[in-house]
Amino acid sequence: DTIASVETAVSVTCSTGAGLSFLYSTAVVITGVRFYSCGAKQVSTSKNYTSKNESFSLFTVGLYFLFCQEIEFHAVGVSNSLGTGVTFYGTTGSNMLADCLFENNEFQKNVVYAHGGGGGVYIEYPYCNPLDPSCFAATHSPVPLRHVSNAVFTILRCTFSNNIANLTNSNSYAFIFPKGTNHISFGRGGGLCVFFKGKAQSNLVTVHNCTFTKNKAVWGGGVLVEHQDSSYNNSFVMNSTIVDENECFYDPAYSQGTGGGGVRVDFAFFSGNNVSNNKMIFINIQFLQNTAYFGGGFSMYASREPNRVNSSNGVQFINCLWHGNRAKLGAAVDFNIFGNGPSGVPPISSFTDCSFINNSVKSWYGTIVGDIVGQGILYTDSIPIFFSGSVEFSNNLGGALFVIDTSVDIRNNSLIRFKRNHAATNGGALSLVGHAFLRIHNSSKVFFIENHARQRGGAVYFYAIGYHTLLGFGTCFVRYQDDLVPTDEWNFEVNFIGNTAGFDGHSMYATSLLPCVVGYLPHARNQSVTDFLFCGHQWNYDGDNCTNISSAPAQYTNVSGDRYIMSIIPGFEMKLPIEMIDDEGHNVTKSLVLNAFSLTENTTVSDSSNYISDSKIKLEGNPGTTGAVEIQTLGPRVLVATVDVAYLQCPPGYILNGRSCSSRSTYGNTVFFNGKKPYLKRGFWLGMHNLSNGTIELLSGMFPYSKQAFKHEQKLPLPNSNQDLDSLLCSELNRRNILCGECIPNYSPTMHSGKCVKCSDSQVFYGWIIWILFKIFPLTVFFCILMFFNISVTRGPGNGFIFFAQIITATFDIEGDGTTSIQSVPIIQNSTTVADILRGIYVTPYEIWNLNFLSLVLPPFCVSPHLSTLG
Repeated sequence: DTIASVETAVSVTCSTGAGLSFLYSTAVVITGVRFYSCGAKQVSTSKNYTSKNESFSLFTVGLYFLFCQEIEFHAVGVSNSLGTGVTFYGTTGSNMLADCLFENNEFQKNVVYAHGGGGGVYIEYPYCNPLDPSCFAATHSPVPLRHVSNAVFTILRCTFSNNIANLTNSNSYAFIFPKGTNHISFGRGGGLCVFFKGKAQSNLVTVHNCTFTKNKAVWGGGVLVEHQDSSYNNSFVMNSTIVDENECFYDPAYSQGTGGGGVRVDFAFFSGNNVSNNKMIFINIQFLQNTAYFGGGFSMYASREPNRVNSSNGVQFINCLWHGNRAKLGAAVDFNIFGNGPSGVPPISSFTDCSFINNSVKSWYGTIVGDIVGQGILYTDSIPIFFSGSVEFSNNLGGALFVIDTSVDIRNNSLIRFKRNHAATNGGALSLVGHAFLRIHNSSKVFFIENHARQRGGAVYFYAIGYHTLLGFGTCFVRYQDDLVPTDEWNFEVNFIGNTAGFDGHSMYATSLLPCVVGYLPHARNQSVTDFLFCGHQWNYDGDNCTNISSAPAQYTNVSGDRYIMSIIPGFEMKLPIEMIDDEGHNVTKSLVLNAFSLTENTTVSDSSNYISDSKIKLEGNPGTTGAVEIQTLGPRVLVATVDVAYLQCPPGYILNGRSCSSRSTYGNTVFFNGKKPYLKRGFWLGMHNLSNGTIELLSGMFPYSKQAFKHEQKLPLPNSNQDLDSLLCSELNRRNILCGECIPNYSPTMHSGKCVKCSDSQVFYGWIIWILFKIFPLTVFFCILMFFNISVTRGPGNGFIFFAQIITATFDIEGDGTTSIQSVPIIQNSTTVADILRGIYVTPYEIWNLNFLSLVLPPFCVSPHLSTLG
């Protein structure tokens, strides 16, 4: 019967708690009606997880249809519903929604009896009748087949905008194991949600020329379509539709999120059920600027279909565009196998004439410390992909195609372009992980153009897991459609143009190239793996002659016998004597990352050397003994080597502290070791001191005669023994002991220099004359002039000059405290006289105000043979 047929536009605004319900109705036609703010209490098919007794959740909905037939909406609007806009349970026959608007329908969290809801349109072919709670005791769906089969639902030229499907808490029950009565429909499909459950079969839902914009949900921001239980031979077709700016909720505090910002689909079933022969087809769809944690534009998760060689479930994309979508995994598309299902085959996915442009794995919610780095514009885990026609990945941020443990097939006569994609880690264009591989069919072409990876594999990156994949033959990560055809007869073309990587493999990087060897090991003949496979006529490398292919470390070189030998200072970081090459013979020593383990009791691997980079290791042991360590490359290709170690004596400037040489200093690291020799930093003294108990202590301190001892050097190489330190630092000054504070026997300190000199009677006589003439007399004259002319030196313009003069000569002279020799100036090189004159011109005007007169030109002189440094 026709329940409503309205020819002219009518607006219906519901009072609080009001809505429309249709139960077991037939031929309901609504035309030109706008429903506002409706929302009546109804029973859902979702399980009430908060109740102690098994029951169905209540929810609010504007229009509610239960087991109806032949429903038609024409130019209908459903807006601002206090919950879900329209719900269809078990609606069969031929149904249509044409030229309709569903907007601003949102779950109201203040509705105490409801645990979720919202969204534009909800369609379900249910497992249970929501009015029959005895369903919870049933082992199979009790809903008659006539209510869940042979339905046609056509949605034509409709708009779904700003609808929100949510739960009371968006993180509660965000995901449950979907089976039978274990069901939550809330928070799914912000714009449109479709569930095929129970015995649903031979149903067709078609969405044509619609728009889904700015909708939100926990799963499937724009659209969600889910197949469960034993649903069979159902189809969902979306054609000529725009899906833009939809999103899934994400709470950064939980560091996790959900999938399918634009569209979320699944094929989920468990032991005893069989979801089969279900098809999903997307034709001429634009996925624009949708966001989610994974699958920004589109997300699919699926169980494996048991007891089959080829899957009967699948999803197809024809002439679709993904532009500006964002997610952590699969910015445009994410495929994932649901791991708790039965063993079997995954669904098939295919892309024909599709484009992925300007999508990004960058977070739209900002940077979080410790957050993962996003991967993949198209990300698939265990679900195979087929490309055909013309497919393009361009200007995406995040590796374009990330594949785990499955195949990517490029079908006959196809053209695939990867252009200007950037990966924050590896594989700018293509990453193959585990047992993943690329299979290219007849007469196809693949272009890798100007892709970039921050780490490895500017265009292609292969990471093998398991030693058969690492070392086995004939399981290459790039294959031809027919494994029996010789490689030189493969009929396809692969082009690498201008790809770059931060570390290794601008064109291609693989943890192992050995699986790509056919017939013999690469080192058995003078021919590498790439020469054999990747440098054939099918491979073009933009003039680099296929040299930009690298692998993980494959072999230790420069080894003597079966082990390395090195000498090491206990506690010192020193370079390991190892070198390694990859499968192509490239030296990869600089990029090595190693672990080290002690093999002997008298050897300890420092905590800082458990993880080794740049081949530097720090070991502790007793000088004069030997030990051994084992080093390993990090996985997945673990190569081991033994290093025999001989421990050396501590170098000058260091003493043995336990089993490690250390430099004890009050002033920090005054001594440093450059890997070959110890050095003393400028400005410091270092020496030995005999304690009263008979032990010897190594001391250091600020050096008052640093300029004279270091001259123009910033560091001094230390001698072979600590006993020679006194000679190194003090001998030219004719001094000895701590801080060179004592003159050697028969020497006395001079009056204006740190140097000690021999002081005979005649030298004392001339010394006093010099002292009077150049020290006492000028000082007396200087003060007489100041007093006679009443010159003030504590205020006025002269005070600034005097202060500057005292500071510049006390802290930093013309030679930078000895760091730069004035004789290094070209015009006065090799001219000591000129240098001294210039030095005097600079110093003399300033030294006067330090009460030093002509001291620069005076030779060292003494006034008594009995003076010490202290007087």
